[in-house]
Amino acid sequence: MRFGVGLPVEVPGLTETQLFDWAKRTEAGPFDTIAIVDEIVSPSLESLTTLAAVAALTTRVRLMTFVIGSPARNTALLAKQAATIDVLSGGRLSLGLGVGELVDDFAVSGVDMRGRGERFDQQLTELRQIWNGEPVGETGRALGPMPVQPGGPELLLGGWAPRALRRIGRFADGYAGAVLSEELLTDEHYQIALKSWQDEGRKGRPRHVQAIYFALGEQSDAQREEYLRSAYAGSPDYDLQAMAAMIPTSEADVRRMIERIEELGADELLFHPLSADVDQISRLEQALP
Repeated sequence: MRFGVGLPVEVPGLTETQLFDWAKRTEAGPFDTIAIVDEIVSPSLESLTTLAAVAALTTRVRLMTFVIGSPARNTALLAKQAATIDVLSGGRLSLGLGVGELVDDFAVSGVDMRGRGERFDQQLTELRQIWNGEPVGETGRALGPMPVQPGGPELLLGGWAPRALRRIGRFADGYAGAVLSEELLTDEHYQIALKSWQDEGRKGRPRHVQAIYFALGEQSDAQREEYLRSAYAGSPDYDLQAMAAMIPTSEADVRRMIERIEELGADELLFHPLSADVDQISRLEQALP
């Protein structure tokens, strides 16, 4: 199983120096991916703009959004931004997308949340068309640039609802899951994605990526509690105690989570940080098998 590290863009007080040091340190380590979460109504940095900057600082690791609620975004602009990062990075972009559940993001974008599933289906079709150089809409013209990766960046779809997972066989290259509770530590969702893949007659199997939060060191417990309170306390849909139990705060915890996620057959595990201290990467390296 491969490993990736998230950028600490949700950590309050993050500086550009910390961000760039984090990216360069990840590039120099045993990691395969730098990932970034996405939320419009948030103090965090915008995901695609940030990945464009990170592309200039790295040459080896893949760059991944995990995940963008893309129905809240303009399809043509999203396609152009993604293709641009793919070109600037030499074909290293993986685009994690989802139908989106953040009400505020849709509100500020002027997009009605109702019907976002149908909009997402259409958007996924149009993204591939644009990346293949087909004319867009009524303009009769194609958008550039052409991505380095044939057919466009790798597409990973997130979500837990069966309808969301069944899109993978038709539209995507893999599944992006997040282990936020014990109930989500299951291969049930990936199996739905795999069946959709097989139903479409596609060869091989969809890529399987999972993500967890992590915090290591003397302040790890406090960092975990502070983050969960600030990020999720206002949402009744999340059990903070259950989430806290799934966040490793020691090397032994990290190893146990790796073993459990390996049992799911995941191809890659992403570690999203709750601290911007670059020493977190060194501690994580020591915990890897």
